[in-house]
Amino acid sequence: MSENNGRPSVISFGYRYEDPPLDNYFVNGDWFDRSLYAIRLINFVNNTRFGISKVSYQVKFKLGSLDLPHAEMYLKKAMREIFDIVKFNTFTKDVATNYLRIVITAPSLRNNVNLPFVSFDDVNIDHVLHEIEKVNQSNDGLIFDDLLNFYFMTKS
Repeated sequence: MSENNGRPSVISFGYRYEDPPLDNYFVNGDWFDRSLYAIRLINFVNNTRFGISKVSYQVKFKLGSLDLPHAEMYLKKAMREIFDIVKFNTFTKDVATNYLRIVITAPSLRNNVNLPFVSFDDVNIDHVLHEIEKVNQSNDGLIFDDLLNFYFMTKS
C-alpha cells in the first residue's frame, strides 16, 4: 500500500477502460486491439440464394493480470463492447439487423456454447456468460488463455 501524506492510499486497483465509438467500427482480418481484448473478423459468408449469412470473429481476452472479481466486471464490459463491434462493424452491419443464432467455440471447451435465435438487441450479456460458464465448468483458464470464436448466423 502506498503512502500519501501519511495516509494509506485508497486506490488498490486501477484499469483503463476505453469507451467505444457509438456506431462505426471497421474490423477486418487484422487484429483490432482494445485494452481488454483483441478481436478480428475471420470469415463472412452471405449466401443470397438461401438467405443465410454467417459471420465469424476471433477474440483473445487480456484479463490474465486481473484478480477474479475485477476480471468478471471487465469481462462483462468487454463482452458488451464485442457485441457492439459486431453490430456496428461496417463489414457486417446487415447481419445484426435480423434474428440470429450465436455459437461460441474454444479449443478447451468440451462443447460449443449454443445460444437460441434472438434479435441482436435482445442479446443478454449475463445470459451469454452464464452459458459459457455452464459449458466451461472447471476450466477457469478459458477466458484468460484461449482464443474464442464467435459465430453469428442469421436467416433473412
